[in-house]
Amino acid sequence: MTGRRGVILVAVVALLGGLAVVAALAAMAAQVSLRGSLADQEQARLRLAVESAAARAAVNLTLEDPGARWVPDGRAYSVRMDDVELTVRVLAETGRFDLNQGDPELLLALLVRQGVELRTATIVAQGLQVWRTPSQDTVPRFDSAYAAAGLAQPGRRPLIAPEEFRRVIGVDGALYEAVRPYLTTVGAAAPEPVFAPRELLLAMDLPAAQVQQILAGRRRNAAPEGEGGAPTQGAQLAVLVEARALSGAARAREIGLALDAANGEFQITWRRPLKIGEAWRALEADADL
Repeated sequence: MTGRRGVILVAVVALLGGLAVVAALAAMAAQVSLRGSLADQEQARLRLAVESAAARAAVNLTLEDPGARWVPDGRAYSVRMDDVELTVRVLAETGRFDLNQGDPELLLALLVRQGVELRTATIVAQGLQVWRTPSQDTVPRFDSAYAAAGLAQPGRRPLIAPEEFRRVIGVDGALYEAVRPYLTTVGAAAPEPVFAPRELLLAMDLPAAQVQQILAGRRRNAAPEGEGGAPTQGAQLAVLVEARALSGAARAREIGLALDAANGEFQITWRRPLKIGEAWRALEADADL
């Protein structure tokens, strides 16, 4: 009888221990689920803040007061929404290098400034020219350089989006990431200096005094001279937003805007993720020349 009681006692203890383990696992699962739910809510708040920042940019770009109006040249503006801190930079697409219209020599200079070897930069610049030049053949063919590199034939048409630049001969992941902030497909034949990012300005054949004046104005947060600082009707803009919550959660996005400056209406044309700090590294104008 005593032995039987001992066995029962051991079984009860084992059962209680098992139940305790199950309860602990359930509690842990509940905590993990709660943390996940809170993280999802935080990201939702950050997404809303980022979208709201894009709308705020559209409004501030069309203010009548030149002193209060935002300038789309990549300078940083600070915005607070509840407990979310946002850094907002707006860049006119006419300040970027247009892959479909831009001078390949300027692309070459920009690539070299980003540390790309001259030989590789030359191949990329020539490859872009091949890509966007319509073929005279009635039957699509492989360009010899593309074929030798084992790449699909060049498009022989305008690039649809900057991401398509990855298909140009000589462009790898590192090179693309280095120059992506300076590229567009909805810009102008030549970047407008008043809007151009610092690295692109320095790659352009401009007088040093003009470059110094433009960058000094940005550092002082001064309005550009003349009417060049205001977006035109139908302007294409990129809004680069970094959002940080008090919890430490962060989110960064680039949002494309088609802006009607006459009435402040806008349409979002694209969204792409950014790495935290990417906009600062590409567009900051405070570094020494």
